[in-house]
Amino acid sequence: AIAIFHCALLIFLRMAAFGKIANRVLNLTPNFRPLQRNFHKFQSAKSVPKNYTKYLVFVSGGLTALICTNYMKTERLDAAFRMRKTEDENLLKKLTSRERRFIKFASVEYRGQLYMTPQDFLDSVVEQEPRPRLKRRILSEQDLQVIKDNTPPLKKGSKMLFRTLRDRGIVSYTEYLFLLSVLTKPISGFRIAFNMFDTDGNHRVEKDEFLVVSKMI
Repeated sequence: AIAIFHCALLIFLRMAAFGKIANRVLNLTPNFRPLQRNFHKFQSAKSVPKNYTKYLVFVSGGLTALICTNYMKTERLDAAFRMRKTEDENLLKKLTSRERRFIKFASVEYRGQLYMTPQDFLDSVVEQEPRPRLKRRILSEQDLQVIKDNTPPLKKGSKMLFRTLRDRGIVSYTEYLFLLSVLTKPISGFRIAFNMFDTDGNHRVEKDEFLVVSKMI
């Protein structure tokens, strides 16, 4: 309320100052003196209805209050935005380097959860910065169904799968960490893990073999 009063007082003083300046200009210019006399006559005229004056004051006060209210609302929104930005920056400082990189390159969102596309993952590995974008794409149930239908079966997989899929797929943070481990760990470690799953030695991991090891873990 105090801020609105100050704002209204400031507008009133500016309007009063403008009236004084206009009166001085009329005094300095001889050609404007008839206009000045008419202006003073209008000011001192007794024929002006009192209701009209009250109505004018009421409308002016309402407009002033509206302007001040909108100004204060804008200030509160700006303060809230600055606070939210500071909180987000503090949260990013607490994240690991891989978490920050995943958030940086993730270009899609589903139910408030961030996801990478196959192309995002490739970019995160070979590029310093993500591709320019205005905002993240929000996925719907229909979008996920289309992605699922376009995903090829295992027998049709290839080494170019990610480059072929591009943006027609999603990668969660857990899957992102797994893919990074595949790229960074030596092949000998994967051979040991595979042999642990392949209990019958047929060089294939069957469903039952996988379930046995998963239960042990």
